[in-house]
Amino acid sequence: MLSVLFNPVLAEEINNSDNEIILPASPPQKVFARYQTHFNFHHDRGFYFSASLEPGWIHSLEKPNVKGIRFGGKVNAGGFVADGISLFGSVWGNFLEAASLIAAGPGIAFLFDSTNIGIDLSFGIGRVSNVIERDDIKNFAESVLAANLSISKYWWLSGKTSLGISLSSGIHGFTLAEGKLSSIGWNAGLGLAFLLG
Repeated sequence: MLSVLFNPVLAEEINNSDNEIILPASPPQKVFARYQTHFNFHHDRGFYFSASLEPGWIHSLEKPNVKGIRFGGKVNAGGFVADGISLFGSVWGNFLEAASLIAAGPGIAFLFDSTNIGIDLSFGIGRVSNVIERDDIKNFAESVLAANLSISKYWWLSGKTSLGISLSSGIHGFTLAEGKLSSIGWNAGLGLAFLLG
């Protein structure tokens, strides 16, 4: 009876790591365990946020005709209307000294749980202008229609967050003030992407 009273009580180890964030410095066994179980996570109802930053090829075909490797990015914020489907507001753009673009508008995203791949499309109104004043750069600013498509592959960091790579492409044209197709340009880039949702 006395031995029962004085037996050591072992604390039960709580091993619930579903919401634990995995970092590059995490032990390999934790990374491997998360890789084995990451398909258990789902993109379901709730808040949706994604952001990407990428180098890429930017090409303005008219007014002016310039091109080069520069940086671009995109931010989406909205909510899920069904499991794996989100509606959001988006801001995106890219930098080119003589013809930079900043655009905003609505979008839709499709997220696939099993492979953790996302596809999002945005369409809106943008502003194309020169962001640097130089003698060899013409000053201009025009409002245009713009669209952007991104395909991303993510890896789960936790039950709601993912980090991955994104391939995106965009186009703009049709100057609103002049009512004609002008200031045509396109871009394509590959970079880092973050997803919450």
